Amino acid sequence: MKLRSSKETSFSILLPTTRKRKAEENKLIEVPSKKKTRFYDSYYRQNWSLRDSLIHYITQNPSSAKVYQKIIQSCKYFFFKNPILIVSDLSLDITCKIWITNEINIIDEIGEEIDHNFLASLIPKIYQSDVKTFNLCDQNLFFDELIFLASNAETIRFDGGSERTFEDPTSIIKNADGSFSPLEKIFAALPKVKKFYYTPPSDDFITTNTVKELLKISHFSNLDYFRMVFIPVSFDIETFYDYIKGNKKTRIYLLFSPDISEAYKTRLQTIVNEILQTQTRDFKVPYISFDGSVIEDDELLWDLFLENK
Repeated sequence: MKLRSSKETSFSILLPTTRKRKAEENKLIEVPSKKKTRFYDSYYRQNWSLRDSLIHYITQNPSSAKVYQKIIQSCKYFFFKNPILIVSDLSLDITCKIWITNEINIIDEIGEEIDHNFLASLIPKIYQSDVKTFNLCDQNLFFDELIFLASNAETIRFDGGSERTFEDPTSIIKNADGSFSPLEKIFAALPKVKKFYYTPPSDDFITTNTVKELLKISHFSNLDYFRMVFIPVSFDIETFYDYIKGNKKTRIYLLFSPDISEAYKTRLQTIVNEILQTQTRDFKVPYISFDGSVIEDDELLWDLFLENK
């Protein structure tokens, strides 16, 4: 594993799966995420003079590493369609500890079996973590391990991926006794967070007291962005709506579970209607989405949400 020794060290990992895979897909490579984003943003589809089938064959079947490097240097399209990193020497023997100062990104591959304890297994090799961005997908950590890794982070993501279902566990944080750490305990231990993304592993992780406990935490009102998806019916929307009406700082994105009751959906639609019908809004308009919402209202609410930037 090659790690930069600098003031901004990132640690981005594609989780190794339990299946046998090609060597290129199992490598642990550091990826400076902002540069990667800029690289892909400038990609454009090409109009080739050759047939698409021939271009596809060339892309997927480079005859040598040298040929592959030449074609990706000629056009980003080839790397975008078949991303391969050519590495002449690779060592995975970490003989010293790691001090991470910028990001930890644990990224899984949809549909693949992964090692949910992979990040925890690396902790003995991490000397210190001062990361500003902590992105955790489908990993299990103890509460103390989370604090060690992310207590200084300003952006926190506990996402399970866009294709997640309730049968597919997202990241789970456990207490020392093996019990699950509730959302409010996790959030309270992250005092520097400014952007917080959360996907509950199951309905049980959100109780009727979750909202009340979150709102007691002083730095919750200091958030720039709060996003929560797959929200169950146990989420106290009445108390949270009272908070929304006084919120002037945080952009709030709420996506509710498709399994919520019809009565709960009716109440959500009433809240959306009240927000849209308010003539003078002196609060940040949230985005609230759920199965069965009125499409026109959803689109208008989305536009108002985007104006919050």
